Amino acid sequence: WAAAEMRRRNPATAKRNEEMIASILGTTDADAKLDVVRQLREQGNLSLKEAKDAVDDYYRRHPDVVQISSK
Repeated sequence: WAAAEMRRRNPATAKRNEEMIASILGTTDADAKLDVVRQLREQGNLSLKEAKDAVDDYYRRHPDVVQISSK
């Protein structure tokens, strides 16, 4: 819910986070969710909660990402 609220309040930030997550997933295994959160925090200068919510929201909206990496 928090990530959805963040997207609603500031769509430009949400889009930037979305692009950064997609970029991170290009170089990191999607199953390594903690690594994705850590890199998003570093690149986006986000708090732990903001980064975790953004990654959780991304994974929830893109279930194919985790399924593809699991194969």
